[in-house]
Amino acid sequence: MKKTSGSSLMAVIIITVVSLTIIGATTILVSLILYSMSGWQHSIYAQIAAESIAEDTMLRLIRNPELTFSSDDTLEINGATARVFYTPPTESNQPHTIHARGTSGGYVRNIKIQYLILHGGPSILSWQAID
Repeated sequence: MKKTSGSSLMAVIIITVVSLTIIGATTILVSLILYSMSGWQHSIYAQIAAESIAEDTMLRLIRNPELTFSSDDTLEINGATARVFYTPPTESNQPHTIHARGTSGGYVRNIKIQYLILHGGPSILSWQAID
């Protein structure tokens, strides 16, 4: 009878240790996944903010080519902040250049757009994410 009760106690201890190990590993794995998703979310918010201010700037310039921008022009979306930097063309056949920078939670996304105004409408030469 003593052997049986000792075996039962050992089985309970082994099951408890294995269960705690599985629960601990699961907790660590879930924490890592949530941390990774948080970074991914900040990265997406930075991208959305940068693209939004770039599109807004391009549309505003098409409507009013004489519009000027300052470095204080910002846009905030979902806690992400975006700034725009505009370089007008020096000659009539050169492209307009828009640089947009979106930041969120330490993540930075940069967008560069170059376009020409042809026949009254924009013609996008390049739209790229730069690092």
